[in-house]
Amino acid sequence: MLLAAAAGAAEISLDIAAPSRRARLLPYRAAWAESVSTDGQKAGETIAGALGRAAGADLQGRGSAGAQGDLSIRGSSFQQALVLIDGMRMNDPQTAHHNLDLPLTADDVERADVLRGAYSSVYGPDAYAGAVNIITRRPDRDRLSARLTLGDFSTRAALASCDKKWKGFGQRLTLEKTSSSGYREGTGHRSENLFSRSSLDLPGGELDISLGYLDKDFGASRFYSTVLSGERERTRTRFAAVSHKTSVGALALEPKAYYRRHDDRFSYTYNSAAYANSHATYISGAELRAKKDLRGGGALAAGGEYSAERIESGNIGRHSAHRAALFAQYSVSPAPGAEADASLRGDRHSSWGWQVSPGLRLAFSSAPGTKLWAAAGTSFRAPSFTELYYSDPGNAGNAGLKPERSVSCETGLDWSGEYFALRAALFRRYERDILDRTRTGNSGRWTANNTGRARVWGFEESLEVAIGALRGALKYAYVYKDTPARDYASKYALRYARHKAGLSLGWAGLRLDLSAVRRVNEKGYVLADAEYRKEYGALEAAVGVTNILDADYEEIPGAGAPGRWLRLSAGYRFI
Repeated sequence: MLLAAAAGAAEISLDIAAPSRRARLLPYRAAWAESVSTDGQKAGETIAGALGRAAGADLQGRGSAGAQGDLSIRGSSFQQALVLIDGMRMNDPQTAHHNLDLPLTADDVERADVLRGAYSSVYGPDAYAGAVNIITRRPDRDRLSARLTLGDFSTRAALASCDKKWKGFGQRLTLEKTSSSGYREGTGHRSENLFSRSSLDLPGGELDISLGYLDKDFGASRFYSTVLSGERERTRTRFAAVSHKTSVGALALEPKAYYRRHDDRFSYTYNSAAYANSHATYISGAELRAKKDLRGGGALAAGGEYSAERIESGNIGRHSAHRAALFAQYSVSPAPGAEADASLRGDRHSSWGWQVSPGLRLAFSSAPGTKLWAAAGTSFRAPSFTELYYSDPGNAGNAGLKPERSVSCETGLDWSGEYFALRAALFRRYERDILDRTRTGNSGRWTANNTGRARVWGFEESLEVAIGALRGALKYAYVYKDTPARDYASKYALRYARHKAGLSLGWAGLRLDLSAVRRVNEKGYVLADAEYRKEYGALEAAVGVTNILDADYEEIPGAGAPGRWLRLSAGYRFI
């Protein structure tokens, strides 16, 4: 069953069997996979902004128009969520602040699957509290379109996209440029984004090649520290990937390989002296997955993965790491209405040795439209190069860090009818060797440490309604972390959204979004956005306002967020 959260809003799939990778090569079904579509996204909205609307997800933005953002899932830190493009890793080994430097546009996204819970048994490291898999559009027919957006604070954005299909070959090419003077001093930005996807239908298989490039230059005032000034940052991301789906007899195969390079230059002033850090990270990887359907309706998949990471930095130095993994997944329906999925993965890291991650999911449907499910699994995350080695006046690394680990369990209910769909879940996560930056008192540098243990529990619900032309969605998430008494201040691990609620309503091109967030030990706030969208044949026009109430709030401590912001958008479909 598929409902739209609001007219022109993200579409949410309520089929819990929807996998996060291509169905025939991944039998393991997600306990809660929420598929977010960027079709008809709000004027000026980024991919990250669309992800932030998912239940249980919290996007903490820096700057304007997606200059930078940190994604949290189920109360995690921003390092504890894995980001993938078509199943290939995008997490940055320097720092997770760059995980959402995505070398593609919202127009290139077919959907983004937001998965909650422990997924190291499927994806390996960093899928600690959840994962996001961004599925790009495959060029399957001729398209040609352009869009222009203008707004407050000298906001400008232009996008052109072209798809061409020649028999068994398809080509997609998208170019986007954005700029803004910023909503306060030190937050102006510009960006250029180029994405290409080529597809070739072969006898018995499909070949896909993706290329992406993103260049961002933005003011980074108070993004990372309150003791610096004059901060500015430029990042460049290059991405290339190739995958091939084929079969040998009854065995389905998918080999894939990818490469990502990320360059980061950060400049700032401290005690009247100018400083600059330059970092370049390189990631390459390859994976082979095989799947066979078994007699009796079950399916078994197995494979291996290898990846290498390297950094060259004026501050961090030169370091490298590599990882190899073996994995297996099994899915079966042992009885009518019953489902069982199991996964097991072993990752061997060059510095930390073996990490073994199991996962299990059970589901039972007692009546049409109703499903009860439960899931459990383990997950882990290895320290980043910044946590290990970086040093500046406000932060210090720690070369003695080790991976953080967790055990998660959850149970939930799906219930859907003709006009509504309800999903609710309870979850528990037991964490140990937590990676965080800490300090004693209100001064001194934030030092990376393994800080101990925590018990996390929470509740999530998503109610969606469709009655005629009216669409609505109501979402709420609650998270609580129980930690031992401590004599230090935490920078990341204990800063999370305890309450987050969202309401979306849409009717006849009009859309209203309300959201309320309350983070631990911080003032809560309410945001209201509205948009009206109208089509005139091949022309589509939209006017939107974010933060209508002009609320004064912070998503990152010390870095004030934008106030009221008006945007106008017009797009035209030539083909």
